[in-house]
Amino acid sequence: MHTTKRSPHRPRLLFLCQNAPWPPHGGQQLRSYNTLRLLAREFEIYGLYFYRARHLGSDTELSSAHEALSAFGQARLFKIPQEHSKLRLVWDHIRSVGSATPYTDWTYSSDEFQSALLECFRTWGPNVVHLDSLDLGGWLPHLSKYPVVVSHHNVESSLLNRRGSEMKGLRGAYIRYQARNVRAAERVRCRTAAVNLAVSSLDVEQLKQISPRARVTLFPNGVDTEIFTRPTLPKSYDIVFVGGQTWYPNLDGMRFFAREILPLIRRMRGDVSVKWVGRSDPKTAEEFKQMGIEVTGYVEDIRPVVAEAKCYIAPLRIGGGTRLKILDAWSLESAIVATSIACEGLEGEDKVHLLIRDTPTDFARAVGMILDDHALRERLGTNARHLVETTYDWEVLADDLLKQVKAAAES
Repeated sequence: MHTTKRSPHRPRLLFLCQNAPWPPHGGQQLRSYNTLRLLAREFEIYGLYFYRARHLGSDTELSSAHEALSAFGQARLFKIPQEHSKLRLVWDHIRSVGSATPYTDWTYSSDEFQSALLECFRTWGPNVVHLDSLDLGGWLPHLSKYPVVVSHHNVESSLLNRRGSEMKGLRGAYIRYQARNVRAAERVRCRTAAVNLAVSSLDVEQLKQISPRARVTLFPNGVDTEIFTRPTLPKSYDIVFVGGQTWYPNLDGMRFFAREILPLIRRMRGDVSVKWVGRSDPKTAEEFKQMGIEVTGYVEDIRPVVAEAKCYIAPLRIGGGTRLKILDAWSLESAIVATSIACEGLEGEDKVHLLIRDTPTDFARAVGMILDDHALRERLGTNARHLVETTYDWEVLADDLLKQVKAAAES
C-alpha cells in the first residue's frame, strides 16, 4: 500500500466513487485508486464508495477495503441495491426507460448513500467534490452548492454506442437507446462541472463536441513504474491477454482472437500456448479451454505471468478511454500486438512501441513476428518502458491533477 504525503493545511475534498478502488486491479479501480492517492497529498478526504459484490463479497474483503481506503481519509462503503434484488434490477431498467434517463442514475440510487451524503454536508462540508464517473451523475443535483470535478474513464455514450452497434436484436437496440440517454446527460452534466478530466486527447475532443460549453482537460491514465518493473523471468510461454470477462469488450475481443486470429497463428506456426488472465466464470473458462486457451481466473499479481509471455495481445473491437493494462504491460517491457481501438488514445507508435493491426490476418502475422524475433521483442519493450517513464508515470501526472483540482476548489 502506498503512503500518502500530506500538507499541514488542506482543503476538504469529497470523493464519490461508483466502484470502491480496492483492490486496485481493474482498469477503473487502478485509475480511481491512484487519483485518490494523489489527491490525498493535498486534500483532506471524505470518501463515499459504492462496491460490487463480486469484488468485495465477504466481510473480510469489505473490512480490508475499508482499512485500505481509510489510509487516505474517512471512508464509507455502500452496496449497489440492484445487486441484492432482482426486482430492483428490473425496476431500475423500467425507471430508466420511463424517464429517458441513463440507467446508471437508477443503479446508484440509494437511500443509505443519500443519508451519508447529507450527513457529510451537514457535519463536514467539502470545498470541492470529485465525482469519479458520470455513472454517479444522478447525484449532481445534490452537489449544486459545491464545485465538482468529474473524472471520465471513457466517453461512456461512445462506448455504449459501439457496443450496441456490434450487437443485434432487442439487446443491441436497448444499448443504443441507453447510449442516446447517456449522450444527452453528458451534454448537460459536463457543462455543470467545474472541470472534466478526460483520459486522452481523443476523449477531450469528443466531450467538447458533445458539450461545447464544458471545460474539459486532459488527465491521462498512468502506471506505477516502480511497482511494474520487469521481473527477470524467462519467457516460458507464448501469448497472454489480461482483463476480466465481466467487461464485455474483453470477452468480445477474446472471442474475436480465439475464433478468427488464433487458428491463423496455429496454421502458420503450429501450436502456441495462450493464457487469459482475469476474472471469469466456469462456463467461459470451459468455452475457451475448448479453443486451446488457458483461462487462469483472477490472479493477485499479474506481473510474473505477463513477464513470462513472449507476446501480450489486446484484440479489442469495442472500447473507449485508454487501456491501463497496456500501460502496465509497457512498464513490464512487454511486446504488444493491439488493434487500433485497443490502443486508442495512447501515444504509442506502430512499430516503435507496439504493433498495431486490425484484420485477423495482419494481427496473426504480427504475433508470429514477435514470437519469432527476440530482437524485435526487446526493442518494442525498451521503447515502451521509456514512454511510460516519461509520459505515463503517475508521479509525472500528479502535479497537473493537483493543479486542476485546487483551481476548482478555489473557484
